[in-house]
Amino acid sequence: MLRQDARRLSCADTAKLVRKALKQAFPTFRFSVRSKTYSGGASINVEWCDGPAATDVDAIVKAFEGAGFDAMIDLKTYTQHWLMPDGSIEFAEVGIGHSFASEHERYAPPHPRAELVHFGADYVFTNRHYSVAFLSEVVAEVCERYGWEPLEVKGSEYGAHLGRCDDYERERTIWRAAEARGIAPEPMPEPEPEPMPTESENLPTITTERDWVWVAFPAKPAQHIIDAMQELGGRWSKRRQAWYFQGADRMAIVAAVN
Repeated sequence: MLRQDARRLSCADTAKLVRKALKQAFPTFRFSVRSKTYSGGASINVEWCDGPAATDVDAIVKAFEGAGFDAMIDLKTYTQHWLMPDGSIEFAEVGIGHSFASEHERYAPPHPRAELVHFGADYVFTNRHYSVAFLSEVVAEVCERYGWEPLEVKGSEYGAHLGRCDDYERERTIWRAAEARGIAPEPMPEPEPEPMPTESENLPTITTERDWVWVAFPAKPAQHIIDAMQELGGRWSKRRQAWYFQGADRMAIVAAVN
């Protein structure tokens, strides 16, 4: 099962993250990113003209899909992600479909301040259009390389397309050349490692809820503090990412963790 403590992002909020990721990879290029919700779920459509190759764009935006579908067994699965402070993402839990049940692969948080989220868009679709000038240049180069007669390039509201051609191999070669051509994404800068908080900076937050005392640290505390909490009956809560005590002396807990 997917974890229930993940923050659920709306489809519109997910689209904002998609725009940010595309801006980082292609800072000089503009994309159309639109979110859509409907009774069966939600999706994001990314469209652009010429520019980067579809494979490069897919490698960025498909990571923001909150669901998957196994057509072999007609099964929809769900995915959760770790959202880093810089806006980058990593898989947290991935649904795996098979003939008997739905299983999940789980991944540990890659950053101390990574947040578990579930994206509101089930799927992200991409659609690349071509201008007449772009496709005409590709046609000229391919036909010259293979000694073919150039094909006519026509324009429409949906983008450029090839004129009538009875040679399937020639048409396929041109489209493959067009799909492969595109501006390359900018290399992602290496994130600067965050300094680990010192023991004096790793101060806990202590809250009381009825008979329960909760202790949360910004980072993992020193081993002697963990040992002291365990001696007082402290236990670790994965869901709240904090230590908890029942019926324990609050002053003793404060003394143990400081």
